[in-house]
Amino acid sequence: MLYAAELTWSGQKGIEGEYQRAINRMARSTLGAFRSTPQGILAAESGLTPARALLNHRQARFAQRLLARPQDGGGPEEILERTSGTIVSRLKAASGTKRGETVEPQVWSEDKCFPGECTIEDKGPALEAAQNWRVRGTIWTDGSRLDSGKVGAACAWQTREGWTGKCYHLGDNKEVFDAEVFAIYQALKILERLQQSGEKYTVFSDCQPAIQRAMSDSLGPGQH
Repeated sequence: MLYAAELTWSGQKGIEGEYQRAINRMARSTLGAFRSTPQGILAAESGLTPARALLNHRQARFAQRLLARPQDGGGPEEILERTSGTIVSRLKAASGTKRGETVEPQVWSEDKCFPGECTIEDKGPALEAAQNWRVRGTIWTDGSRLDSGKVGAACAWQTREGWTGKCYHLGDNKEVFDAEVFAIYQALKILERLQQSGEKYTVFSDCQPAIQRAMSDSLGPGQH
């Protein structure tokens, strides 16, 4: 029923009504309800999403997937690279991105793994290790998102003179995960600029998904 709805849906009342009637029939068959049962009760009891919300979500998800496709992929996804067209405008509007905002680019995986060692510990051992850590060449990272939507990341480390650090503003169209991964990336860039060989450095992060993301270049959020 939903085949190609991502490309054909543009908010038409008539099409919404056709989808909703089909959804209502499925809901009544599932529940054994009467035809006179209010639509709100059908949706709540059956768990079936109303037509407009279903179509909007499906189209937005499709548009986001196209925008985040691997670069130089080729194929029908290149529809978004056309300079004009009703479908292109509709999909860009459905993606939810504001004017000037970008979507994280993806590149094809080369099956690379992080050359260092990644360790993920349970909360207790991790907290104990962090509290007792006194090794130089260590950077602590964190990311956060305010209720206003603004996202930031930070790196902190200890020098002979005391604590210092850097903070980064990432805009208002990202999540905490993005900030945590970005903080790890910046920590590695800071250590890289030291241009020292034969040294062992450590980055501490309190976000397990971000550490897992850093382990390889597999496709997915945070790859870039």
